[in-house]
Amino acid sequence: MKLRRTLLALILIPSLAQGASPKRHRIYNWTGLYAGGNLGYGLAYGGVAFIPLPDAATFNNLAPVTLTLNPGFSGGGQIGFNAQSGNWISGLEGDFQKGPAVGVTRTPIIQNDGTPFSGPGFLQAGEQIDWFATLRLRSGFTPLYRLWIYGTGGLAYGSVDYSATTDYRPARDNYYPISYSKTKLGWTAGIGAEWVTDWNWSVKIEDIYYDLGDESAVVSPSPSPDPPYQVGYLWHTQINVVRIGVNYKFF
Repeated sequence: MKLRRTLLALILIPSLAQGASPKRHRIYNWTGLYAGGNLGYGLAYGGVAFIPLPDAATFNNLAPVTLTLNPGFSGGGQIGFNAQSGNWISGLEGDFQKGPAVGVTRTPIIQNDGTPFSGPGFLQAGEQIDWFATLRLRSGFTPLYRLWIYGTGGLAYGSVDYSATTDYRPARDNYYPISYSKTKLGWTAGIGAEWVTDWNWSVKIEDIYYDLGDESAVVSPSPSPDPPYQVGYLWHTQINVVRIGVNYKFF
């Protein structure tokens, strides 16, 4: 009698456990609506070129140079929808990001003959992506259960704060300042991987390149024009961001 009860218990316990946790025994499907958040860091940034006009030889006190900028952290959220067919998954995702924060770079002025300018003058450049957003296609395959490897690409747009100055004061009275903001349109592409940790939750890592194009301006000296001397500025608004994120799948 005791042996029969033991055998009956061994048969019923797995069945009851399966009935209590049906999600563990279902095949996961990526199809559905999701939303989440992310945190990233910029690995590279375009930079700002300083161009003496009408040419370096005529301007004399400035050699052409490009200053590099150091990117920082970004953060934001995303929402999207995926559809799965066999081992292939495709989806559309929109995201909104704050940053990445970029500091201001300053360096002494080097003249066209390669010597330092005789005074405390400096070059200063800044480029801050105040916010940016993308609308991207994600498409890829599942080589392992609950792992999705994908490529991504689409539209990118954002608000960028541009600034630069070539300052010869106090050795001279003139300087060439500029500062303004502009909404830019561009493109984005990258790769990523996402792993389902729970029936509704997943984590991801992405390496994404954003290109919001170049921006240029030609500045006359202040406080008074001094033709033909001007400085051209060329900002390269390209950045590579590695980010991690988490998604919650609603259904």
